[in-house]
Amino acid sequence: MTSAVWIDALAVYFFGIKLLLTTTAALIAISSLDDLFIDALYYGRRLYRRQFVYRRHRPLTADALRRHDERWMAIMVPAWQEAAVIGQMLEHMLATLAYRRFVVFVGLYANDPDTAAAVDGAQ
Repeated sequence: MTSAVWIDALAVYFFGIKLLLTTTAALIAISSLDDLFIDALYYGRRLYRRQFVYRRHRPLTADALRRHDERWMAIMVPAWQEAAVIGQMLEHMLATLAYRRFVVFVGLYANDPDTAAAVDGAQ
């Protein structure tokens, strides 16, 4: 092969690389438009709330929530083959949740007796 053929081969190779890089950059830019849209919605809503909502209403604080009586709340926990962790999770939740008026519903499957036994054993 002569040097002209090598130069032509390298030129074709570099053109292909340039084409692939340009195509990839364009696809990344197009796929980033949805992120830009979500960011614009977030900052637009934040600006709207600062200009119109927070001037009329103070933001709700945890202390303001604690001043009112607790209402009943349902906590739903789906469980499928969770025998190794479900008991500890339920006990930890019951020990640390700073709310007393709730009912925990644990969804179990009839063909998963190990998880059912672990839930029954939780105190």
